Amino acid sequence: MTKSNIVDEMDKVKVSKFHYKMLLLSAAGVFLDGYDLFIISVVLLFIKPIWINTLPLPDRSIVMGFIAASALIGMFVGAFTLGHYTDRIGRKTMYVIDLIFFVVFAGLSALAQDVYQLIIFRFLLGIGIGADYPISSTYISEFAPAEKRGKMISSTFTFWGIGALTAAIVGYFIALWNPLGTDSWRLMLLSGVVPAVIVIALRTTMPESPRWLLSQAKTESALKVLKMLNPDLNVDNLDMKVKKERSSIRDLVSPVYLRRTLFAWIPWFFMDIAVYGIGMYTPTILQALGFRDPIQSIVGTAVLDVFGIVGFILAIILIDRVGRLRLQIFGFLGMGVSLFLLGITNGSNIIILLVLFAIFQISENAGPNTTTWVVATELFPTRLRGTAQGSSAAISRVGAITGVFLLPMITQYYGEYAAITFVSLSAFAGLIATLILGEETKSLSLEDASNVFREFSSYIRRLSNNVKEAARQLYEISIDFSKLEEKQKIIKDLEHRNDEMLSEIFNRLNRKFPAPIDSFDIASIIRGLDDIIDSIEATSKKLFIYGIRETTNEIIALSEINLKAVTELEEALNQIMGIRLGEYSEIVEICRDIHRLENYADDIVDNVIRYIINSQDAITFLKYKEIYESMEKITDRCDDVADTIMSLIVKYT
Repeated sequence: MTKSNIVDEMDKVKVSKFHYKMLLLSAAGVFLDGYDLFIISVVLLFIKPIWINTLPLPDRSIVMGFIAASALIGMFVGAFTLGHYTDRIGRKTMYVIDLIFFVVFAGLSALAQDVYQLIIFRFLLGIGIGADYPISSTYISEFAPAEKRGKMISSTFTFWGIGALTAAIVGYFIALWNPLGTDSWRLMLLSGVVPAVIVIALRTTMPESPRWLLSQAKTESALKVLKMLNPDLNVDNLDMKVKKERSSIRDLVSPVYLRRTLFAWIPWFFMDIAVYGIGMYTPTILQALGFRDPIQSIVGTAVLDVFGIVGFILAIILIDRVGRLRLQIFGFLGMGVSLFLLGITNGSNIIILLVLFAIFQISENAGPNTTTWVVATELFPTRLRGTAQGSSAAISRVGAITGVFLLPMITQYYGEYAAITFVSLSAFAGLIATLILGEETKSLSLEDASNVFREFSSYIRRLSNNVKEAARQLYEISIDFSKLEEKQKIIKDLEHRNDEMLSEIFNRLNRKFPAPIDSFDIASIIRGLDDIIDSIEATSKKLFIYGIRETTNEIIALSEINLKAVTELEEALNQIMGIRLGEYSEIVEICRDIHRLENYADDIVDNVIRYIINSQDAITFLKYKEIYESMEKITDRCDDVADTIMSLIVKYT
């Protein structure tokens, strides 16, 4: 019986209390992300009169932009650097460290004595927030079963919206209560410290990700975590062979992953121009558009945030049904259209204004605000997942900073509606990038979703497995001819199965091809595998038709060589489907070994034909000569596929 591996078992684990605890603690970090980022939108209403409006007019929009963007700039640094270290030192360590930034710098922000201190402390707070983006999403994705992964990740990200809504509600009550007068905004910034302390304590009790442990070849530790999740696990049925995997940020921009990297980076960049460009200034925008009282604009912001929660709920319901790609496409479309209509109508009616803003919020959170966060964790293998998610979040912060800086300037010189129209164009740009670069990861195991050959990897595995089984049957025939007819039928059935799969594969190749590998390369591999099994089937048929009932040492030797060549070819194909930059030496050595086997088979056939030409009658000679050459052709076909694999290594490095 084929053994499963630890990764397979992770995808089969049933959702348990542990998963809900993991969701809650990751969601708590995401909640604090949304809370600490968007509390500043309320704080700006209160520090604008006392700090910003006292500055020279040309400096006001710049300083306001820096205050709003400082945490986002910190997020860029945190996501880009600490996301990579998540792959280096582990998920759990960074899972705790990042929240320490929340506690320390949220507290210091509340004590800031001027705009410059506030900008510095918010920047340092942003480093922790930026680190939590890749950590929380990666941690969940690596524990979640395949069929629940999209729902679990999107459920967690819903708390980002709840955090933003809570920030508006807390800001409203503190503004209404006004315990410190003009300094009441300090309580708003301080309010996120207590939950962060609690979450830090609880996160220390969580285990390390088994997938990360496996990527570090820490099999026993990974097995302990898996047994905690599934006490009934049968360890004897597990394949424990793993390799330590190296992580390099250069892999993200290599030809192998470049398309996926661009899909993770570009739509998120444009999405965050819209999300933060609007989100950071929603109370200010509403105040300028008719909500004259600060309290009213905070209430308006909270109402719109409720619609944002509706969008997140839709994402949870739909993400594993309709898929990530469709949600992202329709989300960007809804964002762009609603803001474009708002821009060209100039908010002629307050009801229309609120309806269009509500559509924007629902579209944003049901679509790209959720999906960009999810797909960045699914597109890449374990060794790159934190780096990929961190770099994607970092690039998105560049978009957020762009939106946060440009909107006040566009507003100051051209008005609110020109700024809103600009944001709508960024949503349309995200839509175009998604249509060009996007690929679906719904319902795939995390390993299949992040495999550059994932579009056809399952086919190639089944094809090569059938080829190996056919070679094994031929080897058994060569040892014992008594079951020749029975085994020849098995080989013929395996060959027919492969033919049916070939039809399916070529039908898919004729459609849009999203994987970052040419369809020609896939076609070369599957044609080569088809040639091998055709040669095996042809050889077994000749043995049957020619009535061969006695084996020879050469037949046994050739069938043994063929079985070894096919087995090594299957291993090379499995490895090439998880191709890693700079780690090709083992694949190359396998291909060279297949070439040596092909030469060895050639020598056997040449020698035996020279021998039998003088010692057998003409008919017997022709029969055996054709059988030997037919068996040698199997190894030739294996060598052809090995050459294709070698060319792929050259092409994609």
